[in-house]
Amino acid sequence: MIQWLWIPACPSCGRVMEHLLTIDSVEAIAESRWAPMEEQALVPRSSEEVQGALCNPTGLMLGDCGHMQLFVCRHCPDFPIVPSCECS
Repeated sequence: MIQWLWIPACPSCGRVMEHLLTIDSVEAIAESRWAPMEEQALVPRSSEEVQGALCNPTGLMLGDCGHMQLFVCRHCPDFPIVPSCECS
């Protein structure tokens, strides 16, 4: 969490929505879960550029190194989804 905890209410029924998915800009540690272990073993750990590539192998940047969360209401027949984007 970067800013504050916010869980939206469903725009259709008003119930508290459920967290569906978080899309993050970077992994928290250099041993990225996005990079296969086999690839991590091939990369020397001394270079800052390499460390950055392991933390952010996709090059995705949401806001200023933030993340997006999606919330869903499974009580409504159309399963409405509400996004939330946080920036650092």
